[in-house]
Amino acid sequence: MLPFIGSRLKQAALEVQEYVRLDLATLYALFTRPRYTHDIVEQFDVIGVGSLTVVLLTGRPLRVRPQTLAWLNRYKLRWDLLIMRHWGDYSAAREFKQDTVAELRDAGFDLRLAFEDDRRNVEMFRAEGIPCLYVHSGYYD
Repeated sequence: MLPFIGSRLKQAALEVQEYVRLDLATLYALFTRPRYTHDIVEQFDVIGVGSLTVVLLTGRPLRVRPQTLAWLNRYKLRWDLLIMRHWGDYSAAREFKQDTVAELRDAGFDLRLAFEDDRRNVEMFRAEGIPCLYVHSGYYD
C-alpha cells in the first residue's frame, strides 16, 4: 500500500471515530442536565465575577459549533469567547488547550481560573499556573 493512502485511511478512520464519539456525547447531553455548571456560574455572578471575561475553551471541533451553541443557550451560560478546534486538528485535547493558553496569554489575557472535566487537562492548567477546579462530568471516568 502506498504511504499516502495509508495516512488518508488513518485520517478518515480518526474522523469517523471522533464524529461518532461527539454524536454520542451530544445525545447524552440532550437527555441530561449539566452537573452544577449553572449553579457555579450563578454563584460567581452573585459574588461579583460578572465583570470578568469568560473564555470557553473546548476540545470540540468547529463542525459541532451549532450543537455547542444550542447547549450553551439552553442552559443560559454566560460567555464572551468560545474557542473550538479547527477542522483537521487531531492533536490531543491537552496539547490543543495548552497551545491555546499560550496564544491567549500572548494576546494579553490574564487567565485566572479554569474548570475542567478531564483530569489530564486539570494537571496541564495547574502546570501552566492557572488554578483549575475539576468538575466531574462522567464522560472521562
